[in-house]
Amino acid sequence: SVLAAPNPRLRLWVRLTLIGIGLLIAAVFGVALWLRPSPTGVGTHRQLGLPPCTFMLLTGGVPCPSCGMTTSFSHLIRGQVLSSMQANPVGTLLASLCLLALPYCLLCGIWGRRLLIKDYEVFLSRCVIVLMVLLFAGWGLRLGARWLMEGRLAQPGAEDAIPKIWGRRGHEGDSQTSAPRAHFAHAGFADGLPDPGAVLPGSHHDGLRSTHSSCF
Repeated sequence: SVLAAPNPRLRLWVRLTLIGIGLLIAAVFGVALWLRPSPTGVGTHRQLGLPPCTFMLLTGGVPCPSCGMTTSFSHLIRGQVLSSMQANPVGTLLASLCLLALPYCLLCGIWGRRLLIKDYEVFLSRCVIVLMVLLFAGWGLRLGARWLMEGRLAQPGAEDAIPKIWGRRGHEGDSQTSAPRAHFAHAGFADGLPDPGAVLPGSHHDGLRSTHSSCF
């Protein structure tokens, strides 16, 4: 078992590592609090000058497993748990674990002894495995819900029953344009539409060059 009573004092490098991790987590939450959560659930990271999600660009709007993670953190640090889960439920879980890890790392690092966890490597490995499984499982559920909704929208008269968060299809310039257009606009795409060429080497779109991905 990785759980045990406090054991002998930790080595100096372990203590410094724990303190560093605690300070890093605090910095992450500080940035999350400074950022303004995107109303679409994705694209909050764009406020840091990062490019839009390449996976979403290449797939025409399909989010990657980590899409909404930054938005989820930003909502949770404000106490908006439901909005955080809507952006990315695994992000809510990860942010909650980080909130617990912050005081734990600082306390163990300063005190110099382990608390509850006997083997950090085994414990962290298990946490990573569980989070990765949940991340891809949650992604599959989100895609399934997305495709199910799209199938329902294809039925006659279905648009009248669309919740406001999904938007409605309308004419150009209409205040109720389609949800995908608004989704891409908030995520940082020009004119609210994806441009696959923006992620190809040597491509140029509105002065933005991007050859790598950023999915949060």
